[in-house]
Amino acid sequence: MDGREFSWVCPDCEEYHLEAVNSSPERVWASDFNVDTTIDDVQQLHENSIRVDTNIPEVLPEDSPITWTVVATGTKRMKPRLHDSRGYTYTVRGKTAMSTYWWCSIRQKDNRCPATVTEKDNSFKPGANPHNHPGDPGALLKTQVRVQVLEFCGSSTDTRAAPVIAEEALQTHKTATSQILHKLENDIRAGQRKRQFLRPPEPS
Repeated sequence: MDGREFSWVCPDCEEYHLEAVNSSPERVWASDFNVDTTIDDVQQLHENSIRVDTNIPEVLPEDSPITWTVVATGTKRMKPRLHDSRGYTYTVRGKTAMSTYWWCSIRQKDNRCPATVTEKDNSFKPGANPHNHPGDPGALLKTQVRVQVLEFCGSSTDTRAAPVIAEEALQTHKTATSQILHKLENDIRAGQRKRQFLRPPEPS
């Protein structure tokens, strides 16, 4: 050997390598590409930059405890009516020496609501059956206004017009949380009928 170095290459492998190089796709660079260009900083979101709806109450209505109000002459027949804070109303179904049993006021022939409430020692406990209809948020306000209109219109000493009495009753019982646009027409007519019924007959 004369000390020379030789590099041996497999002819089949060399042929495969040349084909792979020749068949590889040509890279096309955008004209505005610059390897020295830095990437813009990503905008960081901070907690105080997130918009928060301040109108959402801290406690949702369905999580709030139910409150109860009994209006002694709340029905059209001047019987007791029970109201809860969800807008449901109840009338007396029966009584015992210790308890009063209420059932939902919705009792149409084609839609008899199965919801009930048991009252004992001024405590109210809903029954197992839920309501099958939505509540009316303005139910208590409507009852209170109607009762006051009938009471004042039925007094012989109150000579104010029924619309004036109805408006005063609305302002008396309306609260900041009522948010109910209560129409007084029905209450005014009820008050006028009450006065007409109590008015002495005209001499013949």
